[in-house]
Amino acid sequence: MSALPGVSPTVLNARLPRLADSGLVSHGHARSLYELTRTGMSLGRALRPLCERAPADAIAVIEHRWALPILLLLGDGPARFSEIERAFPAMAPDTLSARLRELGDSGLVERHVEPGPPVSTLYSLTKEGERLRPALARIRRWADDSRRRQGF
Repeated sequence: MSALPGVSPTVLNARLPRLADSGLVSHGHARSLYELTRTGMSLGRALRPLCERAPADAIAVIEHRWALPILLLLGDGPARFSEIERAFPAMAPDTLSARLRELGDSGLVERHVEPGPPVSTLYSLTKEGERLRPALARIRRWADDSRRRQGF
């Protein structure tokens, strides 16, 4: 298995079977060899701008549950906390707060407090986050195409 800078073999070994289950990689000719599928290559091209950072940094940003869906939503434009919360009803509010804080710490999302009453908090992509717009659009197209192929 070839190494990815910043990604331990243990982490890679743990992630590869899940990626194979999702159809992004497949077992190559040798049992220990994994290869990207067409879908995986398509998603890889979509994620390339995010991966301009060190691969481990990029993975750390998007591997948390809900991070990518939040980025996709904010890729459509700024949103209030309550709008994000309504978009993802299965996500607990404290999880949403944690993800927004992590995305803010990574420099991808910024928080604007609008004076009230009532006080409102608006989230948007930063300039760094804006660089992801083309990748987010490709990821959305990839997801839509994948759903269509699966009959959803």
